Amino acid sequence: LLARKRAKGGRFGPIEVGDYFNYYFGNPVTVKQGESREVRIEAITRLSMLEGEEIAPVQELRGHIRTAAGEPTPGVRVFAYREAAMTGTPAFFSPPADAEGRFVLPVDLAGTYYLVARESFGGPAAPGEFYGRYGGEQGKPIEVREGVALKEVTIDVQRR
Repeated sequence: LLARKRAKGGRFGPIEVGDYFNYYFGNPVTVKQGESREVRIEAITRLSMLEGEEIAPVQELRGHIRTAAGEPTPGVRVFAYREAAMTGTPAFFSPPADAEGRFVLPVDLAGTYYLVARESFGGPAAPGEFYGRYGGEQGKPIEVREGVALKEVTIDVQRR
């Protein structure tokens, strides 16, 4: 269990300077059906003086997200997973694609990744959500190696 209040608003992303956050010291918390439990979490704020040097990504995966008709899909993100099932927590995710459907996905660990493009975080794709895997329904891996240039990729999406 944790608490977080983002200084800039929003629901996702790393903890930034000015955000309030903390973990509950009593984790894990068990609550049975029909029960309630009050917990108190003293939040702290992330300070700039605690920030370390920013780590440069090993690579930046770049490309376009489009519909089958070739239309760009602004606002869709790309998620990089280490497993072909592409479930659970992604290793990395991009900011939203721009108006032309272009995305940039910083990856700071070399390895094999599977990419999925979608509009929202977490859980199965919602009805009407743009969703698509790089390489089609089965997915196709991308090898990220330090110092080895990557070609741009295109991810085709469709509404679920």
